[in-house]
Amino acid sequence: MENILLDASVFLEYFLKGAKLEKSRKYINELLENKNLGIISTMCILEVKYHIIRRLGHEKAEEAVFFIKNCKNLKICDLDDKIAEIAADIKIKYYNKDESPLSFADAIHVATAIQNKCRKLVTTDSDFKGIKEIKAELY
Repeated sequence: MENILLDASVFLEYFLKGAKLEKSRKYINELLENKNLGIISTMCILEVKYHIIRRLGHEKAEEAVFFIKNCKNLKICDLDDKIAEIAADIKIKYYNKDESPLSFADAIHVATAIQNKCRKLVTTDSDFKGIKEIKAELY
């Protein structure tokens, strides 16, 4: 099993039945089938809950969070001081870049991936495209 970081966009496509639902389902099924260990930061829960409340309401958001918290082979990583420091370094490194400045949330995702020795970061978000510290698999 390999560690892969799943960006919030993977779960949003899955729960909101977005255009990339099938690919998102594939990544989630790989966790359920013991093929990979998924890693997420607590920031992922914040993003997923917020966006689902806005689009589908509180009840659906609670169902999504319950699924994430209880998903087989999915590790939720707290934002600790080490991840915060790595995220700050990543954020400042890419802050002035014209091609794609990272949000604080995205910097935390990258730092979480680095700290957990993830092979790749899976996302639908093109903001990760220029990141050199981790392989971003954009779909």
